[in-house]
Amino acid sequence: MFHSFAAVDREPTMLIHGYGYYQCYCEKYSSIFKLWSEDATSTFCQAYNHDQVVGTILANSVAILISVINIVLRTVNTKLIEYIGYPSVSRRTMNVMEAVFVTSFINTGIILLFTNADLQYSILSFIPLKAQYPDIGQNWYLDISSALAKTMLVMAVFPYLEFAIGFTMKTVFRLLDSGCFCCRKGRDKFRTKKVTLQQYINLYAGPDYIIHFKYASIIVQVYVSFMYGMFVPILYPIALFGIFNMYVIERLCLAYFYKQPPMYDSKLNGKALQVLKYAPCLMYIFGYWALSNQQIFFGVATERKSQNDIVDPQHKLLNFK
Repeated sequence: MFHSFAAVDREPTMLIHGYGYYQCYCEKYSSIFKLWSEDATSTFCQAYNHDQVVGTILANSVAILISVINIVLRTVNTKLIEYIGYPSVSRRTMNVMEAVFVTSFINTGIILLFTNADLQYSILSFIPLKAQYPDIGQNWYLDISSALAKTMLVMAVFPYLEFAIGFTMKTVFRLLDSGCFCCRKGRDKFRTKKVTLQQYINLYAGPDYIIHFKYASIIVQVYVSFMYGMFVPILYPIALFGIFNMYVIERLCLAYFYKQPPMYDSKLNGKALQVLKYAPCLMYIFGYWALSNQQIFFGVATERKSQNDIVDPQHKLLNFK
């Protein structure tokens, strides 16, 4: 009987990508590991299992894709600002930090939210966005908040990945230049193919310390955690973990890996603190929207025919009755 109900519900469920007997049946009697199996149950649930595989791949690739785009954006911003030219290193570094922060924050915290948002029932209804989520609900947590948490985790461990990549590249280039010097003794271990002293210094010295990327990364993590932390509290410890990782790896690398950085004035640090002080404003705005959820805090539920129906979430600003 369960199979007959699932067979009737199969087409409507697949049409609206919603929940129903078909999904429950396939979750109980089939799995993604039987996608290419030819038994009757797996064949019946093949479309559902295929969507599950595609959805899992996309969900896990979003965090990596966002991080890769952030790297591209910071490189492009740096090149453009260097092309403009500024009279001092501090001024140029400060502008790079601001540009990298803005573009990375939009890519990490804004685009993912608004590309899946339905704003027709919000105070931003004049923006023609009518996507999947008019409110913070079960599906939003499954899709959007999980992607945010994974992206923040990637950002938290990225300092270690960046150091590993940089150290590996330096080591490979040095080995290509001199061969395997670990077995050589005396003056032979300094053998090199470089013909000038500056070429030798450029290869064997550490990389430049790019401080504006570090500032921008910390500010983005703070902004994203404040923006979503009221209703996705796991972002707070993830941001703390990321800042701690940044502190540890930068302390070690400044001592043993990077070149000695130039003497920056206090303007860069002051600018970073000035930008950080606006992060709580996002927490007030988005936190109020989340905490004014009528169903969770006021017991008002809107009837819907299917899980994916778009209904008015009834967020009433400044109305606490």
